[in-house]
Amino acid sequence: VLSDPDARLAYDAGGAEAMGGPEVGHKSAVDMFQAVFGSAAFEPLVGRFPMLEQALEPNRDMSAREVAFRQRRRETEVAVALAERLDGARADEEAWCSDQARFATGLLHNSFGLRLLHLIGRSYAAHAREWLPGQSGGGLP
Repeated sequence: VLSDPDARLAYDAGGAEAMGGPEVGHKSAVDMFQAVFGSAAFEPLVGRFPMLEQALEPNRDMSAREVAFRQRRRETEVAVALAERLDGARADEEAWCSDQARFATGLLHNSFGLRLLHLIGRSYAAHAREWLPGQSGGGLP
């Protein structure tokens, strides 16, 4: 609603009733979270936020082991997606840089977009500095 001017006007004029009814299910809560934080656009970089996973299965209690498994799976999926994204630079670096700039610019249009991009970048750089020195010939400046 916040990112759609027409929907915002309808909500301001008629409240939840104007949006299709007062009841808010788990699916609409997920949609609301994604609209506010722009999480769908950031999924290629961070995966699906764990809060969204829980919202999609509201009546399910997960064990600590399952939570840890899902987190590890999310990290692996994101790592594979990032590796695939980086592989694109091999074919045509100039086109790849242009594509990445467009992708990042698109992320800026989400709520908290610039802050999230900076946070993700700092996190990736910190983890790389921690991990790379242990690799042969690796390291970050």
